[in-house]
Amino acid sequence: MAAAAAAPEPPADRGWFLGVDAAVQRNREDIRYPLSVAEPLQVLAEEFQHSENHMVKVLQLGASGYAHRRRVRGDGNCFYRAVCFAWLEALVARAGRGEAVDMPLPGGWPEASLFGALAEEYRYIRSAVDRLR
Repeated sequence: MAAAAAAPEPPADRGWFLGVDAAVQRNREDIRYPLSVAEPLQVLAEEFQHSENHMVKVLQLGASGYAHRRRVRGDGNCFYRAVCFAWLEALVARAGRGEAVDMPLPGGWPEASLFGALAEEYRYIRSAVDRLR
Protein backbone atom coordinates (compact mmCIF):
# COMPACT_ATOMS: atom_id res chain seq x y z
CA MET A 1 0.00 0.00 0.00
CA ALA A 2 1.36 3.42 -0.96
CA ALA A 3 2.07 5.93 1.78
CA ALA A 4 -0.12 9.02 1.83
CA ALA A 5 1.58 12.09 0.47
CA ALA A 6 2.60 14.55 3.14
CA ALA A 7 0.85 17.90 3.13
CA PRO A 8 3.03 20.64 1.70
CA GLU A 9 4.75 22.83 4.22
CA PRO A 10 3.49 26.41 4.32
CA PRO A 11 6.01 29.13 3.54
CA ALA A 12 8.03 30.19 6.55
CA ASP A 13 6.99 33.80 5.98
CA ARG A 14 3.42 33.99 7.33
CA GLY A 15 3.19 37.53 5.96
CA TRP A 16 2.84 35.97 2.53
CA PHE A 17 -0.57 34.59 3.54
CA LEU A 18 -1.65 37.94 4.92
CA GLY A 19 -0.69 39.59 1.64
CA VAL A 20 -2.72 37.09 -0.36
CA ASP A 21 -5.69 37.51 1.98
CA ALA A 22 -5.49 41.28 1.64
CA ALA A 23 -5.32 41.04 -2.16
CA VAL A 24 -8.33 38.71 -2.26
CA GLN A 25 -10.28 41.06 0.00
CA ARG A 26 -9.42 44.07 -2.19
CA ASN A 27 -10.54 42.12 -5.24
CA ARG A 28 -13.87 41.27 -3.57
CA GLU A 29 -14.39 44.91 -2.65
CA ASP A 30 -13.53 46.02 -6.18
CA ILE A 31 -16.11 43.63 -7.62
CA ARG A 32 -18.82 44.69 -5.20
CA TYR A 33 -18.10 48.39 -5.42
CA PRO A 34 -17.34 49.58 -8.95
CA LEU A 35 -17.26 53.17 -7.65
CA SER A 36 -16.01 54.33 -4.26
CA VAL A 37 -17.49 56.90 -1.95
CA ALA A 38 -16.22 60.43 -2.39
CA GLU A 39 -12.82 60.90 -0.76
CA PRO A 40 -11.31 64.30 -0.01
CA LEU A 41 -8.30 65.25 -2.12
CA GLN A 42 -6.28 65.03 1.09
CA VAL A 43 -6.47 61.21 0.80
CA LEU A 44 -4.90 61.42 -2.65
CA ALA A 45 -2.23 63.78 -1.32
CA GLU A 46 -1.38 61.31 1.45
CA GLU A 47 -1.05 58.46 -1.06
CA PHE A 48 1.43 60.45 -3.15
CA GLN A 49 3.21 62.30 -0.36
CA HIS A 50 6.59 60.98 -1.58
CA SER A 51 6.12 62.25 -5.14
CA GLU A 52 6.58 65.97 -5.57
CA ASN A 53 5.09 65.93 -9.09
CA HIS A 54 1.93 64.23 -7.88
CA MET A 55 1.63 66.63 -4.95
CA VAL A 56 1.80 69.56 -7.36
CA LYS A 57 -1.02 68.00 -9.42
CA VAL A 58 -3.16 67.47 -6.30
CA LEU A 59 -2.65 71.11 -5.30
CA GLN A 60 -3.58 72.21 -8.83
CA LEU A 61 -6.77 70.16 -8.65
CA GLY A 62 -7.68 71.81 -5.35
CA ALA A 63 -6.95 75.27 -6.76
CA SER A 64 -9.20 74.47 -9.74
CA GLY A 65 -12.14 73.85 -7.42
CA TYR A 66 -12.00 70.07 -7.05
CA ALA A 67 -12.71 68.94 -3.51
CA HIS A 68 -12.97 65.16 -3.77
CA ARG A 69 -12.36 62.17 -5.99
CA ARG A 70 -13.83 58.70 -6.39
CA ARG A 71 -11.98 55.49 -7.13
CA VAL A 72 -13.30 53.59 -10.13
CA ARG A 73 -12.77 49.87 -10.64
CA GLY A 74 -10.52 49.42 -13.68
CA ASP A 75 -12.40 46.82 -15.69
CA GLY A 76 -12.63 48.13 -19.24
CA ASN A 77 -15.75 50.19 -18.54
CA CYS A 78 -14.09 52.42 -15.95
CA PHE A 79 -13.85 55.51 -18.18
CA TYR A 80 -17.54 55.40 -19.10
CA ARG A 81 -18.57 54.65 -15.52
CA ALA A 82 -16.49 57.56 -14.22
CA VAL A 83 -17.74 60.05 -16.81
CA CYS A 84 -21.39 59.03 -16.45
CA PHE A 85 -21.31 59.12 -12.68
CA ALA A 86 -19.54 62.49 -12.63
CA TRP A 87 -22.15 63.83 -15.06
CA LEU A 88 -25.03 62.56 -12.92
CA GLU A 89 -23.36 63.88 -9.77
CA ALA A 90 -22.99 67.31 -11.39
CA LEU A 91 -26.66 67.31 -12.47
CA VAL A 92 -27.82 66.43 -8.96
CA ALA A 93 -25.59 69.18 -7.51
CA ARG A 94 -27.02 71.72 -9.98
CA ALA A 95 -30.57 70.68 -9.12
CA GLY A 96 -29.74 70.93 -5.40
CA ARG A 97 -28.59 74.53 -5.89
CA GLY A 98 -31.79 75.34 -7.78
CA GLU A 99 -29.97 75.69 -11.10
CA ALA A 100 -31.61 74.61 -14.33
CA VAL A 101 -31.16 71.06 -15.54
CA ASP A 102 -33.44 71.52 -18.56
CA MET A 103 -30.65 70.75 -21.01
CA PRO A 104 -28.51 68.04 -19.40
CA LEU A 105 -26.63 67.41 -22.65
CA PRO A 106 -25.53 69.92 -25.29
CA GLY A 107 -27.95 69.45 -28.18
CA GLY A 108 -30.46 67.48 -26.13
CA TRP A 109 -30.95 63.79 -25.48
CA PRO A 110 -29.97 61.24 -28.14
CA GLU A 111 -32.56 58.72 -29.31
CA ALA A 112 -32.77 55.51 -27.27
CA SER A 113 -32.36 53.41 -30.42
CA LEU A 114 -28.73 54.54 -30.62
CA PHE A 115 -27.99 52.53 -27.47
CA GLY A 116 -28.96 49.17 -28.95
CA ALA A 117 -29.19 46.49 -26.27
CA LEU A 118 -28.74 49.15 -23.56
CA ALA A 119 -31.74 51.22 -24.69
CA GLU A 120 -33.82 50.24 -21.65
CA GLU A 121 -31.04 51.23 -19.24
CA TYR A 122 -30.68 54.52 -21.12
CA ARG A 123 -34.42 55.21 -20.78
CA TYR A 124 -34.19 54.52 -17.04
CA ILE A 125 -31.29 56.95 -16.56
CA ARG A 126 -33.01 59.55 -18.72
CA SER A 127 -36.21 59.32 -16.68
CA ALA A 128 -34.22 59.67 -13.44
CA VAL A 129 -32.50 62.79 -14.78
CA ASP A 130 -35.83 64.20 -15.99
CA ARG A 131 -37.17 63.89 -12.42
CA LEU A 132 -34.47 66.36 -11.28
CA ARG A 133 -36.29 69.19 -13.02
